[in-house]
Amino acid sequence: MLISLDSHANDEDYQSNEYWQTLADRIKEDPNLVIEKALTLQQKFKQDHQSYNELQAMAVLSSALVATSQFDHAEMVINEGLARVDKEGSSMLKMRFLREQILLTHERGQWQQVIILSSHALALAEQENMPQMIAHFLHNRSRGLRASSQNQQALADMLAAYQIAKAHDMRLILAEIVNSIALVHQNLGQFDEAIHYFKEALTFIDADKDKFGTSILLYNIGTLYIHKQDLTQAKEYLQQSLALSLTLNDEIGVAYVHSQLATIAYNTGDYQRALNHIEQSLPVFEQAKIYQSITLGKLNLAKVTLAQGDHQRALNMLLALENDIANLNNDTHSKGYLLALARSYQKSRLFQQASEQYEAAIAHIEQTASKNNKESLQKIQTQMNIQHEQQKTELLKKENELQKQRIAQQDLRQKLVYLVATTVVVLILVILVILFQQIRSRRKFLRLALSDELTGAPNRRNIREKGAVMFSQAKTNATELAVAVIDLDNFKTINDNFGHEAGDNVLKAFYQACKHSIRSSDNIGRIGGEEWLLIMPAASEQNITDAFKRIRQTLSQQQIAGVPSTHPVTFSMGAAAIKPDDKKLDDVIRRADSAVYKAKAQGRDQLTLAAI
Repeated sequence: MLISLDSHANDEDYQSNEYWQTLADRIKEDPNLVIEKALTLQQKFKQDHQSYNELQAMAVLSSALVATSQFDHAEMVINEGLARVDKEGSSMLKMRFLREQILLTHERGQWQQVIILSSHALALAEQENMPQMIAHFLHNRSRGLRASSQNQQALADMLAAYQIAKAHDMRLILAEIVNSIALVHQNLGQFDEAIHYFKEALTFIDADKDKFGTSILLYNIGTLYIHKQDLTQAKEYLQQSLALSLTLNDEIGVAYVHSQLATIAYNTGDYQRALNHIEQSLPVFEQAKIYQSITLGKLNLAKVTLAQGDHQRALNMLLALENDIANLNNDTHSKGYLLALARSYQKSRLFQQASEQYEAAIAHIEQTASKNNKESLQKIQTQMNIQHEQQKTELLKKENELQKQRIAQQDLRQKLVYLVATTVVVLILVILVILFQQIRSRRKFLRLALSDELTGAPNRRNIREKGAVMFSQAKTNATELAVAVIDLDNFKTINDNFGHEAGDNVLKAFYQACKHSIRSSDNIGRIGGEEWLLIMPAASEQNITDAFKRIRQTLSQQQIAGVPSTHPVTFSMGAAAIKPDDKKLDDVIRRADSAVYKAKAQGRDQLTLAAI
């Protein structure tokens, strides 16, 4: 049966759950179109006093609002829906509103609340015997558990959700669940398991409709094959990812693939090809200010330079990277850097320095091996626990079978009908830790992450996507839009004088000050290092000035751990307004970026507005 989503839909269509599910499925293709349609239907049914259909429209609307990060509006719709839905007596509608409430809480990074809400919703779904909702809530709870570092419980929930979703052929949620399972295995260094689940996730998504998701999965698989030293397979998957990224005009996605192809070329001795890949990726990372990828790109460039015989230039490049490598705080990258530096000293005939670097590398490797040996013992203990749990599960299955037989016999003898509800959840606890930690994925699933790991703020990709949506809306509706680039003043001095922990505290304090100072319609995100991007819809020059003053006042009143009260923490802010001839968000950002440089040149701790 085909369901019409246009203005010609009739009352019979609206009474069908299939109509509302079809409308909800359109969110992944065009969420803004779904928002417009759901708002229209909500008003129509409100005027016609059709409360049930109005709630159906509100449920779809809340889902689309969460998908487009319009969290405040989504929260109002969800709260109103939950307050009214019990009167309609629809368990399914209540489950849908609860699901969106949990997703909203997850987007805000409130992990403990996600676990609590998911557990409550899961109990209701089990009581109503709704397998689809049970799978959803198990998966939601697992995401909260994983974010809270409760990996064993998270994996158990994921696997339980996987079994239910697969049994009921729930393909959409299966893709999400399998991807989550793969992420856990990848983080634990279990590359074969991660590859298996990433490949399975590919079977659940529509490659034609979701090219972006497909390109990410292909990239992840290719990167994991590099970890396994299977460079032929790695290159095959990365080239497929590259083709999709080029089709999508995804510059950063293309850059990430080139960075991995450079690693393959370097490992196979094709240094010129490796250099070509680095030259195609490093400028993109530098323009986007993705500092970790910049550092790793420069490290690879130094290694290629050393391999090509320019020893002195390679040595200078490596020495210039010392602080950046230390800031990565990654054992594998540190080891690679120390070994490259030692080889560079050796090739430059500076044997004393080479000897010292080799000793430092050996000490680093021994320290890492000691840590991994302890983790290996934990791995063995975990495997023993898993076997024990599997035996207990088998015994429990047999007990349940015997109980079912006894109930069936009693039913025949006494002519009574008993309803037997038996749920067996097999908990497979898998935490395997490898002997030597290998190079972690450079990508770190940047595109799947919505939040900056340190501060909890929206990350660069997230804030730019929000900004692009607001830019498009402003252009369509001919409304005002302001963009501000903010840069913390003398941030390197704070790190040098008081330590990187104090610097991290400054970044956290600054984000908290912004959250309490900007309007609810404004959005701010960290785009790299000490630099931030603020998007302000419908903002006048006075709104911008007021926001600057409020943030500065709030920040000045905070006591930041590790930073003396005598050392003020300030920032410079450059703002620009949208112009009629602007074609994309970057046009406004460039003007704001120029304005912030002007603010710094004029003495910092001030706001500079770009010329209209």
